[in-house]
Amino acid sequence: MLTGEARCMDSALLCGEQLYRQSYMQGKMAGAPRVTAWMLTALCALYENTCDPQYMTGAHNLFELQYREQDFKHGGVWARRKPRLGNDKKGQTTFMLGVIGISHLEYHRLFGDPRALKSLEYICNWLVGNFDPKEVGYYYDAEWNHKAKTFIICFVGPYTGSVLMYTANKTGSKKYVEVADQLLKMQLSRGFGVKKDMSISMLQLNEWLGFRKEWQQAHPADKFTFDLDNWYNEYLARQTPAFHSRSKEPVEFRLTLKKDSGKIHLSRTQLNIREADIRLTDAKGKVLYERKAKKDKTDNTFVIPFKGRKGDQLTLKVSDNDNGFWDIAISDDFFAEAKLTPLYMLRRTNLRRYFFKVPAGTKNFTVKLFPRNGGFVNALIRRPDGTAAAYGEGCNYSVSTKLPTDKDAARWWTRIPVKTKPAEVQKDTIWSIDYGTCIDAGLAFEGIPGWISIVRQ
Repeated sequence: MLTGEARCMDSALLCGEQLYRQSYMQGKMAGAPRVTAWMLTALCALYENTCDPQYMTGAHNLFELQYREQDFKHGGVWARRKPRLGNDKKGQTTFMLGVIGISHLEYHRLFGDPRALKSLEYICNWLVGNFDPKEVGYYYDAEWNHKAKTFIICFVGPYTGSVLMYTANKTGSKKYVEVADQLLKMQLSRGFGVKKDMSISMLQLNEWLGFRKEWQQAHPADKFTFDLDNWYNEYLARQTPAFHSRSKEPVEFRLTLKKDSGKIHLSRTQLNIREADIRLTDAKGKVLYERKAKKDKTDNTFVIPFKGRKGDQLTLKVSDNDNGFWDIAISDDFFAEAKLTPLYMLRRTNLRRYFFKVPAGTKNFTVKLFPRNGGFVNALIRRPDGTAAAYGEGCNYSVSTKLPTDKDAARWWTRIPVKTKPAEVQKDTIWSIDYGTCIDAGLAFEGIPGWISIVRQ
C-alpha cells in the first residue's frame, strides 16, 4: 500500500476475503486470543484503505466476539489457565494483551465504539499492574490479579507502548504515560529486537511516537527527554546485581573466602520443574556439601554452610540440564565468580553489569556474544575508570540454533575486539561489561580468563 504496487494490494484483498469469511465462522475465540486480534487488526486496515463495508462488518463481528469473552470480573484480560503460574491459577501473557490492545486501538480509532475504549482501559490497567519499574519490563505471565507472576521480559514494549499512549490521550491517565515513557527509553537504549519483534516495532513505533507527541501538545510541561549515558547509570544503580546463570553443563561458581566460615545463599528460577544436583567442594575436590534440589516448583532457595580459611577457594557446581537460572547472593563471607563455559548462558534481561579481570601485560582481548534463536544482544565494555572501550551487538535470526555448540552456531557469534592502554595493564585490573539481551545469550572471552563477577573485587 505504501509503494502502490498492485500485487501487494491484490494479495491483501485475497487475504481479506478469507478473514471476512472467518469472521462469520468464529463462534468463539479459538485458541490463543491473539488469533482473532491479528484478524481484527488486518480487517481494520483493509477497511481503512478500501472503505469496503464487508471489512467493516468482519471487524464488527470479531470485536463482538472478543468483547463478549472479555471477563471484566477477572481483570478483563481473557484469563486462561497458565501452568507456569500454578495448576489452578488463571492469568494472561503480556504480549498477548498487547496484541489484543493493538486491535482494539485500531477498532476504536476507526469506529469510536465506547466499548473498545473500556476494553483498552482494562488492558492498560493490567499492563501497568504487571510492569516492574525497577527492571523496566513486564512479567511474562501473570495472574489476572497479579498475585502470581513468572519472570520479567523486556521485548514487549513495542506491543504495548502505542496502546498505553493512545488510551492515555483518550482518558487523560498519566500513569499510562509514565509506563510508556520508561518502555520507550528502554527500547531506544536496547534496540528493537529481531524477527516478529522488529516487525512489530516498525509497525508500532510511528504510532507510539505520534501518540506521545499528541500528549505533549496537550500537556506542554510533560516533555519526553532522554540521555543515554545518564539513563544507563540510573537504571543500573537501582538493580540488584545477579548472575542469572544457566547452562546444559554444570553451572560453576568459584568462591574466594573472606572469612573462615559462613553461609552461601543459592537460589534458582525454574523454567521447567526438574531436579538439580548441588555440590560444594574444596580446592582438593573434597565434597563439603551435597544435596539434590527437588522436582518441586517451591524448592528454590538453598542455604549452604561452609568452613575453611580466609583466602581458600571453593567450587560450587549446579547441574540441572539448562532448566533454570541460578544466583548466589552477595556476601561479606566470600567473593563469588561464575565460569564462562562453552554452554554458559545469561538470563534474558534488560541490562546488567558484570566485572572481569584483565591480567597485567594483556595487549588485547575479545569479548564474544551469542544470542539464542530469535535473540538480540548488545554489550558495552568499560575500562577500569568506567569509560567506554568498545561496543558490539548481534542478532540470531535462526529458528533452530539454540545453543553455542549447535551445528550452525558459529555464524551467530558477535566478536568485540578490545585494545588495552599500556597504563591499564601495568598490573591486574578490573574491567566491566554492560550487557543486555532480550533473550538468553552466551558470553565468552578470548585472551583473558573466563570468569565474571557481579561486584567489583
